Amino acid sequence: MFDRLVLFARRHVAPTPHDVNSEPQFTWRAIIVGLLFGTVLCFSNLWFGLQSGWISMMSLQASLVGFAVFKALEGVLSVPFGPAENVILQTTAVATATMPLAGGFVGILPALKMLDKDETNGVRTVLNFGELCAWGVALAFFGVFFGVPLRRQMVVKEKLRFPSGTATAQMISVLHKRDDPTDDGREETVGSVGS
Repeated sequence: MFDRLVLFARRHVAPTPHDVNSEPQFTWRAIIVGLLFGTVLCFSNLWFGLQSGWISMMSLQASLVGFAVFKALEGVLSVPFGPAENVILQTTAVATATMPLAGGFVGILPALKMLDKDETNGVRTVLNFGELCAWGVALAFFGVFFGVPLRRQMVVKEKLRFPSGTATAQMISVLHKRDDPTDDGREETVGSVGS
């Protein structure tokens, strides 16, 4: 048991060749580029979502585009663009890009507008600007308050791996020439259930 604990500590706690504490994590440049790319994705997701009912998170693409932007600016940057900044950039871009779905603008609200008067018993189903803003704020608080217990259950207790997040973490580590952060030594095989 002790040997496994030491192995775990060496793998996850041991110092890496890169000093992670000296790298910037939350920077305005990452937020601004994430917002710009996310806004473009938001409008494309809104259009595509109204056409098809689907959107794309684009977390891999946001990571790659953000890395490409800062790689092109590498000569003029005083501080190099690091993996933690890349995570902030892609998180900002994805949060901005998925707003049409999260806010119900590609499914719920257009469907409410399409209801006939006889289906709603004469109740108005089209929301004005103020009501849409209140709807968005209510959804934001609802998501935050449910996000914490869901994270605790699914990520902390059950240690579930999310394919999109895992792939994005692996790509960011490859772009920045770092070790795979998702490798925790677990063997994952197909068809091993019940064996």
